[in-house]
Amino acid sequence: MREIKFREFVNGKFHYWGFIDGMFQGPASPRSETQSAFTGLKDKNGKEIYEGDIVRFYKGYVDDSWTDGEQGKPYIITWHCEKGYVGFYAKRENRYLVPFEPDLTQKYPWSWEVIGNIYKKP
Repeated sequence: MREIKFREFVNGKFHYWGFIDGMFQGPASPRSETQSAFTGLKDKNGKEIYEGDIVRFYKGYVDDSWTDGEQGKPYIITWHCEKGYVGFYAKRENRYLVPFEPDLTQKYPWSWEVIGNIYKKP
């Protein structure tokens, strides 16, 4: 089961909250424009990946969406609804790519690295 966690960017730094020991602990009124959800995934260095993070793709399977030419390019992790799937996607240049979720990343050998976020770009 995916951990339910969030972060919010306030005054130049992130504040984290979520369900801890079965109880929700966090701010009473988060600012939704700077709030982002945890994807349930970690990058190749063990860093948690959140919505709004900028990640670099290093390897993965090749099909209609992914090619070797995509490797090393930055993507923004975003929430999106596409073809009946609602969830996290990796996005670059108005193109939503493969759904970004734990079940798929366990099935295919993807490798990502967090290189920044939309609030503090790399």
